[in-house]
Amino acid sequence: MRVLVTGTSTFFGARIVQELGRQGVHVTAADSVRFSAGKMSRYCEQHLHLPQMGKNPKAWLDQLVNHLQRHQYDLLLPTFEESLLLAEHAAEVSRYTQLMTTRFDTMLAVHCKPVLHERCQKWSIPSPATWWPNDEPELRSLAARLSYPVLLKLPMSNNSVGRIACHCAGDLIHAYQQATSHSMIHPMERPFVQQVISGELICTLMYCHEGRKLGEVIYRSLRTVPDGGGTSAHRESIDHPAIAELTEHFARQTQWSGFVGLDLIVDRDQSAFVIDVNPRANPGTNLGFMAGVNWTSLIQQIVRGESPQFAQAKAGVRTRTVLLDIAWLLESLEKPGNRLAKVRHRLKHFLRPEWRSDGRDLLSCREDWRATLALGLHGFRSLVSSCWHRIPIGQCALEDANYHFATASAMSPKSPPLEHRRAA
Repeated sequence: MRVLVTGTSTFFGARIVQELGRQGVHVTAADSVRFSAGKMSRYCEQHLHLPQMGKNPKAWLDQLVNHLQRHQYDLLLPTFEESLLLAEHAAEVSRYTQLMTTRFDTMLAVHCKPVLHERCQKWSIPSPATWWPNDEPELRSLAARLSYPVLLKLPMSNNSVGRIACHCAGDLIHAYQQATSHSMIHPMERPFVQQVISGELICTLMYCHEGRKLGEVIYRSLRTVPDGGGTSAHRESIDHPAIAELTEHFARQTQWSGFVGLDLIVDRDQSAFVIDVNPRANPGTNLGFMAGVNWTSLIQQIVRGESPQFAQAKAGVRTRTVLLDIAWLLESLEKPGNRLAKVRHRLKHFLRPEWRSDGRDLLSCREDWRATLALGLHGFRSLVSSCWHRIPIGQCALEDANYHFATASAMSPKSPPLEHRRAA
């Protein structure tokens, strides 16, 4: 079997390349980082260098299609936000290879957080109260009648980029003004307001085919970057029947195909609220492999026309992503106050976490040292860029792989509009 994997600059995309290669699949890794972890893996037979999707989606797609026209593959497997661009152009791409994807309008709707809230209401899935003001006057009117605290967020960001906690109307208005100061902001990228739900962050990752879950891992974030909510650096698989039922309902309602991850907050009453949906793989990929969910085997069975049995991750397995853990450690340098004390505190917990880890991640994998080196260099480059431009390290690390609605919609003016309700 020959598989073209895209989005392989991420550590979980590279892990998928590794596992496919271990299972005898002929893998081509494709992304816009010249020496990415996926391309440098010993399990990658060929690699394809693409333009940066966020800046030039048309060139990215044209080069990918040109490659597909000249090379035969049994499957095109997206692992990150390029899944949105591929879903929009699935009719063209599917002429050359198999692409298992969800309808583009559905993917875009759940990727856009305020529209996700509207869909959750329609599907009877709990979600925090959400408001999406059209402009500052509407925001000011809203701010006067809200109960605080609330969060100001960006509709399609990841890694908590742009998220600001607001404790009064003045905080909210100031944060909104800062977020909308750029005169070229796209209407669909204007910030929205969401009620704060106090509780524990629980995340999921599942692989689905035509609305049926094939495999799933549900996990709690033991440590996140940024601290207090974001991407998990340490995580533990858990059993949670209520969330498993909710994700099954989501898969059926969306008729999902491919990877998808949900972020939820479980409050003190044990009620789960969906706060984000990522139409892609996430850091739970490695945890799933460790806990008994063989994602790549499930995918191959579907390609062969088989009907795989559902795989649920074993509870109690913990994994650590060293690169994200380093970012968590360095985050203490940005915090005001006694930085030295904060660094000492985090260094202690970095070296000796309060919990055990059941397996090493890609960055500490000696077997595939070239991928390890490439990932480390990518992390270092992201750190330097973060310090130089004073933007979050997560934003720098994923800049090559993120989907940007404004540039993609300019490429495809007939993209379906996103309907939403401004208030919950």
